[in-house]
Formats: sequence, C-alpha cells, structure tokens
Amino acid sequence: MPILTYAAAALNFTVRQEKELNACWNSVYRKLFGLHKWESVKCCIDGLNRLDLHSIIRLRRVSFYRRMVISDSELLSNVFGVFLSILR
Repeated sequence: MPILTYAAAALNFTVRQEKELNACWNSVYRKLFGLHKWESVKCCIDGLNRLDLHSIIRLRRVSFYRRMVISDSELLSNVFGVFLSILR
C-alpha cells in the first residue's frame, strides 16, 4: 500500500487510473481471502475496518494539503496559495 499511495497526493489520477489502482488493491484482498474475481471485497474491507483505495487517496491528498497550509516554509505556503487561486 505505501508504494501504491506514496505520491498519490501530488498526482492527479484520471478516473480510469484510480479505478485500475483500486482493482489492483482489491486483488490483494481476493488473494488473501481466497475470493473469486467476481466477488466483492467490500465486506472484507469493511469487516477489517479499513478504507478502500479511493478513500485512502482522498485522505492522503487532504493530509498533504493540510501540511502545505501549516508549513513553516513560506515558499510552500505561497506555492499552495497560488495553487488554490488557480482552482477558483
């Protein structure tokens, strides 16, 4: 998981790319629990009190933005401010 999500906060995945990554991660659950390809892993993920890859990416992104905002580095804060102004 750390390898899959290392730079996820800084990347802008397309919907298709994120779905493909999520499918790869779901395959890990299927392999661990002996599920078939057509079986959903949602119950396993929920039962283990874990997040799906979509939620993990969003959480990492929010955490990354939060660290940018509270950073002691004036440069990072300014770059993030410019980024926010572009989004508006």
